[in-house]
Amino acid sequence: MQLLRNGRIRTTRAKAKEVEKTAAHMITLAKAADALEKPSDVNHKRVQAEAYLYDKDLVADLFQEAPARYNERPGGYTRITPTLPRRGDNAEMVYIELV
Repeated sequence: MQLLRNGRIRTTRAKAKEVEKTAAHMITLAKAADALEKPSDVNHKRVQAEAYLYDKDLVADLFQEAPARYNERPGGYTRITPTLPRRGDNAEMVYIELV
């Protein structure tokens, strides 16, 4: 998922809303794993994220950085900012970024 890798992407509004749901779920998994004490439970959360993202390096970075970055935030990990429509089909374009 490019949003988690790059922190900001430009896409259509419909795709951004779908990406927002997935990003929130992956960050929530990372935060939940940080709160757990048993290594087997932490590993289970990591396996859940890897099953969706298919990138072990991205999951490792996410599980290392997300708990510290979003520990105090109960939700709302992304921001959607409108931009000019796309030329050609006039699709509504937005920037989606991690807060």
